[in-house]
Amino acid sequence: MRDLSGLVVEDCVLVARVGPARTVQRYRAADRLLGRSMGARILSDAPARRPGAIDRFLVRARFGAVVFPRWRTLHALPIFRTGRAHETAYTITPPVEDDDLVTFVERRGPLPWPLTRRLLVHACSALHVAHGAGVAHGDLRPEHCLVRERIDDDLGHARHDLLVADFGTPLGEQAILVEPGPPKLASVHDDLRALGRLALFMLLGEPPTDDHVRSVLSEESGPDGYRKDAAAGPDLPPHALAALRRLLTDDLAAAFPDARAVALALAVAEPREADLERLLAHMVTAVPAHIRPVEDRERAFAVVLVLVVIYLFVRVLL
Repeated sequence: MRDLSGLVVEDCVLVARVGPARTVQRYRAADRLLGRSMGARILSDAPARRPGAIDRFLVRARFGAVVFPRWRTLHALPIFRTGRAHETAYTITPPVEDDDLVTFVERRGPLPWPLTRRLLVHACSALHVAHGAGVAHGDLRPEHCLVRERIDDDLGHARHDLLVADFGTPLGEQAILVEPGPPKLASVHDDLRALGRLALFMLLGEPPTDDHVRSVLSEESGPDGYRKDAAAGPDLPPHALAALRRLLTDDLAAAFPDARAVALALAVAEPREADLERLLAHMVTAVPAHIRPVEDRERAFAVVLVLVVIYLFVRVLL
């Protein structure tokens, strides 16, 4: 991966690379016009050379920008601008100094259930907003999640928040993947299934295998819900194991209708966290947008505009 530090994209100077090399490389950036810190996400050289990869990256960025920051959420990375430069593609975002979830787990090892639950609820919040606006993630993986550490003002304790980056694909259409992969339709439940894999990654400290999934889905847990064989999977309290099994089951649609239902199932037990409860209250009381592809809304607007023009033309003639 080339180091693009010092180059300029969209009036922003790329100051320095942040984090290890990924499919999308993160940079610290500085806005030359406004004098403020920014972030940039640059498609790495290898994927950028694949036919159509830059176009797919830009299309994903367009749909992600439609949802965020138009819909306000603290748990998705907004996209301010996007385009082509230096034989690759980029997005301009808020500052991105935080670790991605891969690096965070590599440094800390397997995460305890309370922290895993917290980060999963944050991911549910971002997915809930996106799905309500007709956009799926379509490629939810640990490298597309950022973990931000902050100090709680009330207690002085460190808190961790999760930001989901790199939305999106219109719901019901073929998922737009920057990297080659099997074709699939972007759907609410495909994102939720990826959320189950994300949970296993955090709890195990390594990418989950099919054996890990089968172990969690098996009936070899004790009457209190804990795993008998800790080597086969994570130790979880009963409600957590039940929720994780429902996320990983083939009949996911019957278990969880949407991301909000997942968040509620994850947050039913102790320990209680005030900020999580506020987030859940907002998710429950907010009226969700009608789920339909973004393109349908644009087409409906165009039809209404044409009808208004025809009406005004007829009024003038009469």
